[in-house]
Amino acid sequence: KTAEITVTVNAFSLTLERNTVEVNADAAEEVAITAGNGNYTLQVADNSKATATIVGDKVRIEGKAAGTTKVTVKDSQNKTAEITVTVKPRGLSLERTALTINAGANTLVTITNGNGGYTALSEDNNKVTAQIEGNGVRITAKAAGTAKVTVKDSANKQVEIVVVVKPYNLTVDKTEVEVNVGATAEVAIRTGNGGYSVPMYDNTKVQVAIVGSTVRITGKAAGETSVTVKDSQDKTVEI
Repeated sequence: KTAEITVTVNAFSLTLERNTVEVNADAAEEVAITAGNGNYTLQVADNSKATATIVGDKVRIEGKAAGTTKVTVKDSQNKTAEITVTVKPRGLSLERTALTINAGANTLVTITNGNGGYTALSEDNNKVTAQIEGNGVRITAKAAGTAKVTVKDSANKQVEIVVVVKPYNLTVDKTEVEVNVGATAEVAIRTGNGGYSVPMYDNTKVQVAIVGSTVRITGKAAGETSVTVKDSQDKTVEI
């Protein structure tokens, strides 16, 4: 005599050690599969935020960009489990946060880490201007002084660059002039820092005036003398 028993073996439930993960951008976290039916596959809702791979009986999750996404784990019996992944933003860092630069010059400060979508804002565009150029900040010095440039990314991370602008040297197109009595010679100021004056000259021999960026010298009496030109940064040149 025989009797038959029908046995139904239920598949394991698919369970994970945790269903939420926080990971830094460019870092990785692993989640152990605590029960399941093998042959695991993965689907990531947004691969721009994170990627996932099976490593043995673990799900390895790598952060790519700040935000949230879901990873769905599936086994051979179509059992599924979800992991909610929060990717924390990168820190924002620059190759340097302080620099000294000559007026009229420019330099590029490289952004070494961040979350894209960069902006740069100078607190004083009369002294320093700043603009994003690729993965860097192009800083152009305009006038002597100090100004801060604030760099910000898409995750609202921000960092400041303190920029010290050294003044222009004061130069003229010629430092020797011959002028007849009653006539006028002009000397062009090539570079300088504005606010020009002529604090020192012999007004018995010449009359001197600053007109824009030009030194006008009028001869009054025969002889030799010198004229000192000065700017707002106390730079001087002698004619």
